[in-house]
Amino acid sequence: MLRMRTLYAILILILIISGVFLWYTFSRKNPEPVLTTETIPSTERSTVLVYFIDNNNEATTTSCGITRGVARNVKKGEGVYKNTLINLFEGPNRYEKDDGLISTFEPPSSLPANIKSLADYFNGISIVDGVAIVDFKEKALLYLNSTACTQESIKRPIENTLKQFPEIEQVEYSINGEVFRDWDA
Repeated sequence: MLRMRTLYAILILILIISGVFLWYTFSRKNPEPVLTTETIPSTERSTVLVYFIDNNNEATTTSCGITRGVARNVKKGEGVYKNTLINLFEGPNRYEKDDGLISTFEPPSSLPANIKSLADYFNGISIVDGVAIVDFKEKALLYLNSTACTQESIKRPIENTLKQFPEIEQVEYSINGEVFRDWDA
């Protein structure tokens, strides 16, 4: 009787370990969610491209702004531009990272530890006469007004992402509602 209980206990333990292993293995192969925790009916979604820096492109060694677009599903309607940028600021998923895409919206180690990601400084976006004005809090200037290469690697993905919309011809940046044009580089 004791042998039988021990055998059952070992069998149950093996089943539990196998189940955990299978769950872990298969959950890692599923793509990460890309937009939202709420379920959006397909009739209310739109497929857009978000552009990330492409480290696999050989031209990246001579240009800081070589991008590649990947598809995302975003909520349609008034907030489509904002939702698209939020998706962009979330960065590439792990499969896209494995494929050489990188996000330039996280603070580099050269910045103080209390600096947040660019997404944390994003206020919103407005479109006026074909110009998208992307508004940020003042601390975003640590990203946006840096060296020429850093500026290009941050602004190019934003601009390429927004210019996919036919109504957007140009992208400008504002700080707390004031268009910023005094770039250092």
